[in-house]
Amino acid sequence: MTSLLHLGCVINNGAAGLFSLIMNSLLFFMVWFRSISDLKNYRIFFLINIVIDFVFTIAFLSTHLIFINENSNVVFIASGPITQLGPTTSYVCLIIQIFFYPFVIMIIPCTYIYRYLLICRDIKLGKPKIFLMFFVIFILMQPFMISTIHFHFTTPEYKEIYENMIRTVMEFESPENSYYIGGRMASADFFTALISASITFSGSYIIIIFCSMKIVTTLNSQRHVLSPTSRMLQKQLTQVLLIESVLPLFVFVIPMMFIIADTAFGMNFGKLNTVLLSILEWVPACDSAITLFCVRPYRRGVKKLFAMGKSSTTVESMTQR
Repeated sequence: MTSLLHLGCVINNGAAGLFSLIMNSLLFFMVWFRSISDLKNYRIFFLINIVIDFVFTIAFLSTHLIFINENSNVVFIASGPITQLGPTTSYVCLIIQIFFYPFVIMIIPCTYIYRYLLICRDIKLGKPKIFLMFFVIFILMQPFMISTIHFHFTTPEYKEIYENMIRTVMEFESPENSYYIGGRMASADFFTALISASITFSGSYIIIIFCSMKIVTTLNSQRHVLSPTSRMLQKQLTQVLLIESVLPLFVFVIPMMFIIADTAFGMNFGKLNTVLLSILEWVPACDSAITLFCVRPYRRGVKKLFAMGKSSTTVESMTQR
């Protein structure tokens, strides 16, 4: 029997995935064909982020990850179509999705660093150095990744506890047939993953705040030498980056605070944590939607694209008459 919580997670997963695929496809088209003036300098970053969002979306659509924590224990369950391919593939996809949760947030400073160097230092990084920045973020996330992978090998030790959690919270009749990874607050793996994510997340926001202040100050001092189009685009890019950096505070930090309080102090928020973590699946869709809405050339491009579709439908209708 499927519980209401499981059904809600599945609906949220499908809606977030569909919206993400649509928004990122639209953004890819606009970045490729509608990047004018100063936007051309940021095309490579937009494209890399779109690819990362696409991979993240495919991962969570395949996995349908469900998160449970109770009595200082956490369980990540794969309940999606990937389970049809067996345990090994399911565990790999689970680990990939768990890795993406902090990774999609840690890459935000890359754009800030590039923009700081371009605007404040007049240094334009080439593609190799841009890819190197993203690779450095990937390397910095390895302690988190290794700890997560180790969860898989320690899961059988506490199988009875984890399956009881799945049975009571998700109302699964046969949790022993589920593919899941579990962790315990008392373990070194959990502490390593938590500390790694916390340090890299805090460091990311220190970089974001520093670069933001320098960029805004420099742009204000250069207002008289920038064209109206450049001023408009720079203002819109600032808005996009600001919203995209604030958004994780609500969809990542707040859920993490609940989870930490639950696991560390045994407050037992129960199913609320499952709901809160599922919100993270909306990050790829929101990122692309924010960019499409705030950047005027992209927004106009979307309006024109749909206007052409309506015009074609109208012409076809008139022809049939």
